[in-house]
Amino acid sequence: MVELNKDSQLTPREKSSLERRNLIVESAVNCFVEQGFHQTSIRDIAKNAGISVGNLYNHFDSKKALIIELARWESDELHNIIVDMDKVAEPVSGLKKFADVFLDYSSEPVNAVLSLEFAAEAARNSEIGDVFLSTRAMLVQSMKKLMKRGIECGQFRTDLNLDEAPKMVLDLIEALALRSAPSDGKIPNKARAELHLLLEKYLYSQGPDPRF
Repeated sequence: MVELNKDSQLTPREKSSLERRNLIVESAVNCFVEQGFHQTSIRDIAKNAGISVGNLYNHFDSKKALIIELARWESDELHNIIVDMDKVAEPVSGLKKFADVFLDYSSEPVNAVLSLEFAAEAARNSEIGDVFLSTRAMLVQSMKKLMKRGIECGQFRTDLNLDEAPKMVLDLIEALALRSAPSDGKIPNKARAELHLLLEKYLYSQGPDPRF
């Protein structure tokens, strides 16, 4: 999970408030992972944080507000992964880096559980759904840009459907991540190698690329 930025210019009171807010969010993560969104109450989160319910409400006015905050944390962390991928000029290397980093991130047990909870809650609550869909769109758009560069430099197939191919790649990575999450998020080497091979055969214009 992403930690909130701690500005060195904060006053002691502001720093204390930020630390308390961080504590609440981290406690919410613990409760949501153990019990799920719907089974967790504000009282559960306050107890986990060691504070009163009233103190918690000074920072978040509802459990929904906490869930939305967590969804934004996830979006920030994935944005950082995308930024790192975009720094790689060569499309094949960029795709390899993204596939490995996104797989490792998504297979972490906490991230895997929260992602499933976010997806389910997004279908019930439009406000949470907007944050969830915005994060997904960010991932798809970045992958689309990378694939377009790959096509332009002759590395990727020219007949790729740039509306669907990025989604298919993300779906494939996430499926492997979810399967691996119960095993402490450890990705077997043979599974990672098979993922690489599938991506090669699906994307590359000349078959498997030795650099992948």
